[in-house]
Amino acid sequence: MIINVITLAVKGPEIFADFFNGYVYGGDDVIKASELQELDSESIVMIPGADNRVSETVNRTRDLLKRAILMKAGSVYYCILGLENQDYIHYAMPVRNMLYNAMSYTEQVETIARYNRKNKKCNKEDYLSGFRKEDKILPVVTVTLYWGTKPWDGPVTLKDMLVETDEEISELVDDVNCNLFSIID
Repeated sequence: MIINVITLAVKGPEIFADFFNGYVYGGDDVIKASELQELDSESIVMIPGADNRVSETVNRTRDLLKRAILMKAGSVYYCILGLENQDYIHYAMPVRNMLYNAMSYTEQVETIARYNRKNKKCNKEDYLSGFRKEDKILPVVTVTLYWGTKPWDGPVTLKDMLVETDEEISELVDDVNCNLFSIID
């Protein structure tokens, strides 16, 4: 299947960097292949129940996930880049990408919290979450790479998926973009 060949090709750090440089930076060579680190693409988040026991486990596997170091205008930035390959239209793609990103953020917070608790870096206010005021997490960007044979007619934002609602409620809903890159549009 063509998508498997494409996934393997983009998985290479040079092509992955070129893709994101084109998508994000208009082709400027900001993301270097040598500064990409492959991350575990499987995310597992355990959701505690009312009695603090695990009531549900959410397990998702991304197509590609890499940590990147960006060098731009004399500054160094860090982020996590994800790529989701689609050869068919996924009509819930904004929600899928939102879940992937939320799981990446949750993993970062949990890793920092474990470190802080283990190394006694938390005061009594921080201890419950384990995350301190000065702690920071890396931004996560997921792009949907669509290789299908018909034009994408699915939603590209979370708000595209929602039923019509009251304007004041709508303003409070965070929108999520699936960052669609279609090769046929």
